Amino acid sequence: MKTPLIDAIKKHAKDRKFRFCMPGHKGVKRGMRLFSSAFFDITELDYSDNLLFSDSVILESEMLTATAVKAERTLYLTSGSTTGNLISALAVKERGSDVLVERASHNSVYNAIGLAGLNPHFIENRIVDGIPHPLTLEDVKSAYFEGATALFLTSPNYFGRVAQMKEICEFAHEKNMLVVCDSAHGAHFAYSSLLPEASHVFADITVASAHKTLPVYTGGAYLHVKGALFEDVERIRRVVHTTSPSYLVMSSMDYAQGVLSQCGERAYKRLHTAVNNLKAISNIKVEDVDDFTRICLISRDGNELCERLKGHGIESEFSFGSRCVLIASPFDIKSVKKLTKVLSKMEPSEPVAGEVAYPKQEVVVPYLDAFNGQGEYVPVHEAEGRISAGLIGLYPPAVPLCAYGEKITEEIIALADKFPSSVYGLANGMAFVLK
Repeated sequence: MKTPLIDAIKKHAKDRKFRFCMPGHKGVKRGMRLFSSAFFDITELDYSDNLLFSDSVILESEMLTATAVKAERTLYLTSGSTTGNLISALAVKERGSDVLVERASHNSVYNAIGLAGLNPHFIENRIVDGIPHPLTLEDVKSAYFEGATALFLTSPNYFGRVAQMKEICEFAHEKNMLVVCDSAHGAHFAYSSLLPEASHVFADITVASAHKTLPVYTGGAYLHVKGALFEDVERIRRVVHTTSPSYLVMSSMDYAQGVLSQCGERAYKRLHTAVNNLKAISNIKVEDVDDFTRICLISRDGNELCERLKGHGIESEFSFGSRCVLIASPFDIKSVKKLTKVLSKMEPSEPVAGEVAYPKQEVVVPYLDAFNGQGEYVPVHEAEGRISAGLIGLYPPAVPLCAYGEKITEEIIALADKFPSSVYGLANGMAFVLK
């Protein structure tokens, strides 16, 4: 198993036990399990390379990842897909400001577009059973206009559904549009033939959160880049990425590429078998989605089901309307078996919770004017009719209900009241609105 960064740390750090360099924990366990991995958390030294100007072990690890997932080039990030989305937007900006953007994009995409000074033209997603579905080729064709320089997509979404990436990218490239894909939940696709094709096979820039589905510490993400875009993307990473990247996160990314390049196909095949067994005997309905590792349960009330699972020691990813969503990986087959046993003993139930009704948005002020405008905080219950100078939505799935320049409606306020623990964009019950 090739893990160049881990191997370098093992080789050199053990001979230099007395650290008078960053980070402050000095690589010592200090009697706490919290610091059991501290040995691998170092800084830029003569053997450990520099993420932003990598020319040895980090670069080698990035290239091994690119080879394993069949990407042209791959860059590591230790501050998540949020940073990747910002880098992507800034790279696109150099080619023109008018862009097509999937409405059901993550809030970090919205913020990245504003910071980059892009002018978004949103493509509305179809809402089926309360869930935004990925864009289709027809959706993109209908929204296209002469002068659009890029298309921002999300695939897969939080519910394990995949867009028509091949067809959409072919159309976009015919129209000389770049395609940026937020594939935060699809980093694992490339490691199994049983999963959909990875978005980076088709898109020009793909952001993938390694930590969401792979054995990687939180914050680890990939930027997969094609062709001549790489130099721009790499340069922009040097500008916006922290100069103190986590070596613990990078080491886990190095481990992930090493172990999954060897056993990924076999591991996901075992998981596929386990999930199919779960579907066969579960008394709770399991929705058919494109990504079999995304277990979407449908019951009377998704939140209630998540709470019932907690009583069995099972932590879900999130609930949304009638759905309770769990993320499985090849490293928790025992957990899938436990889940299967629990679900086989539960009484089936029909959905009664009601789905989340996404309100119709009304754009009043141009996006960039609102993003850069002067704002003030007002109590959310006094914000009806005001123009949003921020983002208000539910997390998960972190898709804004109300974006910059849109009117805050009674429906949006009602949703914030209905899901108080899931709403984001409010500061102590205050909404940020234009003055």
